[in-house]
Amino acid sequence: MTVQISGCFPYRDKVLAAIRRAKEAGIAVNSVRMPVPDHEILDAVAHKPSRVGLVTLVGGISGLLVGFFGPGIAHMHWGLVHGGKPVFSIPPFVVTAFELTILFGATATLAGLLMLARMVRKRPEEPYDERVSEDHYLLILDAKEEQAEQARTILEEEGAEVMP
Repeated sequence: MTVQISGCFPYRDKVLAAIRRAKEAGIAVNSVRMPVPDHEILDAVAHKPSRVGLVTLVGGISGLLVGFFGPGIAHMHWGLVHGGKPVFSIPPFVVTAFELTILFGATATLAGLLMLARMVRKRPEEPYDERVSEDHYLLILDAKEEQAEQARTILEEEGAEVMP
C-alpha cells in the first residue's frame, strides 16, 4: 500500500534536490505543483507528454479515410453516369476529405481531452497549499509504508514544510 507524503518548498533548487534524493531512494514522485512552468523540474520528474496529439492524429486519419471512401462507395453504389471518367476519381473528393479530416480531428481532440484529463477523480483529492499559486512548490511523493518515514525525512532535510 502506498502513502502520499507532500512537502511545501519555498525554493526551486530544494525541490530539485528532494526529487533527485527521492528517486535515488526508490520513492515515486506523484506530482509537483509549481507557480510557473519549469522544464528542469519536469525533466527531473520525467514528465510524460500528453497523448491527446495521438488521439487527434487517429481522428484526422479516420476523417480522411471516411472523406475519400464514403462518397466513393456511394458514387459506385448508385451507378451514377461518369461520362467516360473513372468511377473513383480523387479530385472531386478532396474537399469532402479535407473537411471531414478537420471535423473528425477536432471531435477526437475534444473527446481525448475529456477522457485523458480525468476531470472526474475516483480517488481522494490530492493535497494543495494556497502558497503554490504565489511562490512556493508542492512536491507529492508516493511511498510504500516502509519508506514513508524515509520520504518524510528527505522532505524535511531539504527544507520542506511537510503536510499531514
